[in-house]
Amino acid sequence: MRNALILILLTLVGTLSLSAQTYYYEREAVVTNNVKRSASGDGHFITFTSKACYDSDIEGYSEEFGTLMYEGVTSNNLHCYSGKSYFGTAYYYFSSDRSRLNIKKQNGEILVYVRKTPPRGVTRSSRPRPEPQPPVVNPTPPDTGTLPINNKETTKSEDSEGRTCKGCNGTGLCTMCKGLGVYKNKYDGNIYECDACHNGKCGVCNGKGKIKGYF
Repeated sequence: MRNALILILLTLVGTLSLSAQTYYYEREAVVTNNVKRSASGDGHFITFTSKACYDSDIEGYSEEFGTLMYEGVTSNNLHCYSGKSYFGTAYYYFSSDRSRLNIKKQNGEILVYVRKTPPRGVTRSSRPRPEPQPPVVNPTPPDTGTLPINNKETTKSEDSEGRTCKGCNGTGLCTMCKGLGVYKNKYDGNIYECDACHNGKCGVCNGKGKIKGYF
């Protein structure tokens, strides 16, 4: 009886191993508003099961962002998966041999990937740092000679130099790379140019620490 149970467990493990496959994909382009531009420095592992796929490491362990369920084949012969992922709710479109991948995000942006052999020593996904969100700008109030700010009234002449930039808290430095202009990727250890700033200067106020307008 014990030997029979062991045989059943080994059979199940073997079946799961055969049904799950993990591939490494590296980004080569981004399509925004139908305009395609080259983009690199982003790669991640995806593991496939019989009915779904998910973001994983090289051994197939889930990164726990979610699961994308298989939806079927599109009219242009792409295999579609949809669900939660590192990029939020998204659609993953794979070519029939899974050699190419297009990820369509909720904002309409499309990330283009190609399957490759993972670089030596890379066992986890490596992705760019999240892009900083710009401050929310409220509509400009009527021109009355004074403008309400933080429940106070300040004349326009008193505010001629602008207000403290909320993107950098007045430092003028990029908060993503701390003013260095580059950052070290925690997954692969490589140094990448920071795409959230202007050579280390805050991308909102361009290093001035001040910004005109009221928000």
